[in-house]
Amino acid sequence: MPVPPRRRVACALLLAVLLSGCQDPTLSKKSPPPYLLVEKGPYQSLYGSDGKIERLVYDQNGDGVADAVILYGSDGKMRLAEIDTDFDKVIDRWEYFDNGVLVRVGFTRSTRGAPDYWDVVAPDGSIVRREYDDNGDGKVDRSEPPQ
Repeated sequence: MPVPPRRRVACALLLAVLLSGCQDPTLSKKSPPPYLLVEKGPYQSLYGSDGKIERLVYDQNGDGVADAVILYGSDGKMRLAEIDTDFDKVIDRWEYFDNGVLVRVGFTRSTRGAPDYWDVVAPDGSIVRREYDDNGDGKVDRSEPPQ
C-alpha cells in the first residue's frame, strides 16, 4: 500500500528533527587551520596551528617584494632574518639568532645572494670578529678582529 504524500513529508520532517541532534563526534571537533596569515600594511605574519609566529615579512618600499623575512623557531624566538638592504630584490644581509639573541650577521660583497663575510656578535652587541669566505664555498677561509 503506497504511503500518502502528506505522511511522507511528515516522516521526512520527523526524521530530520531526530537526526539533527546526532552528529559524527569527529566532525564536531574542529581542528585549527594549519596556518593563519595576517596582513597589515607592509607586514605579513604567518602563524602555525599552535598560534606561534613562524614567519614575518616586511615590504618597506611597497613594491610587492619582501625586503625582510624573519623566521622563528618552534619556541617563538627569532632564528634567522634575511634582508634586502638596497631594494634590488636580492638578499644581501643575514642575521642569525641563538635563542632569540643576535650572534652573527652575514653580508655579501658580490651579487650572488649568499653571505661571504660575517660579523660575529657578542651578547652586548659588539663585534667580536669578522670572518671571510674568499672562494665562495660558504665556509670561513679566514677571520680577523674587528676594525
